[in-house]
Amino acid sequence: HNMDDDNALKEFAGSAIDACLYELTSLSLKIHARPELAYEEVYAHDILADYLEVKGFEVSRSYLGLQTSFCARYSSSPSTTPATTPTIAILCEYDALPGIGHACGHNLIAVAGIAAGLGLKAAIEKIGKGSVLVLGTPAEEAGGGKIDLIRLGAFQQVDAALMVHPSQHHCVYPRVLAMQELKVEFHGRNSHASAAPWDGVNALDAVVAAYTSISNLRQHIKMTDRIHGVITDGGVKPNIIPSHSSAYYYIRSRNPKDLKLLQERVFKCFQAAALATGCTMTHEWVDKPYWDVATNT
Repeated sequence: HNMDDDNALKEFAGSAIDACLYELTSLSLKIHARPELAYEEVYAHDILADYLEVKGFEVSRSYLGLQTSFCARYSSSPSTTPATTPTIAILCEYDALPGIGHACGHNLIAVAGIAAGLGLKAAIEKIGKGSVLVLGTPAEEAGGGKIDLIRLGAFQQVDAALMVHPSQHHCVYPRVLAMQELKVEFHGRNSHASAAPWDGVNALDAVVAAYTSISNLRQHIKMTDRIHGVITDGGVKPNIIPSHSSAYYYIRSRNPKDLKLLQERVFKCFQAAALATGCTMTHEWVDKPYWDVATNT
């Protein structure tokens, strides 16, 4: 075994991918033309799983009970026996964003994963050993599909998992922050905004106060911190003092320790807004936190 063998195998795998270029491009364009939101990626799931099956992979659809996840396996050893060589997982994403479709390029992530799987399959066939999984991971934009798969045990027999993400420039060492989602609701009291405003408790004021306080907080956070959110409910009519408002935030930092500290500071902004306006507040820390990625540091 030497470097020349590695280079020859790499070229062989690349040739196998190049031979499928038209098919891969067609898959990408089809997914791009039919964007589907998190956990609703039925069309993408079906055409990707069908394609991998045609290419000789052993495909499990709706993998581990997730309707739009799939697992496509190719191995030098039967699936009924434990793998004696490393198992590499290649991850595909294929969900879209609300309103703007595949602006994040998940159709490209999908076909890049399929292509890598085809290349590895060709290499395994040539050298006669190895295992590759092409794993369909739904709900990246919302919902935490990979977290679902981790908790369901999808990676227990995997030695390394790889994926690629499109960008406007090449980035070998990307910075991927830890993240926690927060959903908050304020509860006030309706009143007519002109006839009896003094009887109202304005939930819109509360969410605006929280939004403004968080914006002010940004001056005093670390360069590695990020806070961004949207107001998801601010009332229904100008002449009705809103009795309900809500906001949805992503809080990010470089590691879980720093993230916890930032979460506490952000949460105080919401608590202060409730106190200032006389509203009550309910909240949910979404039970799928993301850890930071240590990129070969």
